[in-house]
Amino acid sequence: MFNCPTRKAVYAETYQEACDINEKKTGKRISKQAWNITPKIREADKIAQKLNLRESHPEVFFKELDSESVENSKNSEEGFQDRREVLEKFGDTSPINDFSRKSASKDDIIDAMVLALGTKLELESIPMTPARDSKNLKMQILKPT
Repeated sequence: MFNCPTRKAVYAETYQEACDINEKKTGKRISKQAWNITPKIREADKIAQKLNLRESHPEVFFKELDSESVENSKNSEEGFQDRREVLEKFGDTSPINDFSRKSASKDDIIDAMVLALGTKLELESIPMTPARDSKNLKMQILKPT
């Protein structure tokens, strides 16, 4: 898990520039992992400014659905199985086996599957401060109720 870069850092042209911007704003540099997904974050940010894009985190969903499911790392076999058991309560998990490991890792697939449950579950927003960002977008992370 890693912190999301600030919006200005996401739009930086280089990793070094993004680190400097983020550190100035938050006191923390960004990880290479965060930098590597900035093109997707930019894409989501642009969509969010046009549509009602909502945000959550797979670990938040898993913890709310079964607090014990996040006791082990999702990268461990035990952690993966714990999370898969949570998903099996909602339906078939065999699609996890349908993906090539080159296109997506199994922990990324299981994360996407739990977030997809957000279309079927009742959700509530975790209170955020500030309530709105610099683009006046509502700051929220959703979780199952």
